[in-house]
Amino acid sequence: MKKAFGIGAGLFVVALSAFGAVAGLTNGSSASAQTTQTTGGFVAIAVGQLEEDGGEYATVDLHAGNRNGKIGGALRFFSEEYGYYNGAVRTVKVENGVIHVTGAGGLFPPGGGRVQVRFDATFSTQDKHGEIKVTRANGTTYTMSGTLDGLVTVQNAPVRTPAATS
Repeated sequence: MKKAFGIGAGLFVVALSAFGAVAGLTNGSSASAQTTQTTGGFVAIAVGQLEEDGGEYATVDLHAGNRNGKIGGALRFFSEEYGYYNGAVRTVKVENGVIHVTGAGGLFPPGGGRVQVRFDATFSTQDKHGEIKVTRANGTTYTMSGTLDGLVTVQNAPVRTPAATS
């Protein structure tokens, strides 16, 4: 299988490392596919190669979470056609095994420069379908859609206990 710039194997190692870190933090507990938010929060991860329906590839790295109503995370992707994107997650929800995130950040197109964009993305934990819709400030949009060859998971966030005070 063709991988963008031959980084498929390296990305697999990163995905395994990310999964190991999350699994270690969550004591192996998994969020229910029906859960919209778990007690204490959740983390959502999608890491891998998005094989687009048209045959192109994009490297995707989503790490997002919701802990007690506080949302954070980042979405990054690289595509030969669209360039490199790195942006902050503003909203995240999980419903019926589908991760849905929105946010904004900077896109570095292949021709150079930096463009501010918004994104709306979904990733399925069940069939690994992924879709990232990007909207530029001038209103133009494009969508990358296909199957994510990698890891798509949602885990309960670790429960923290208050530290004892002396």
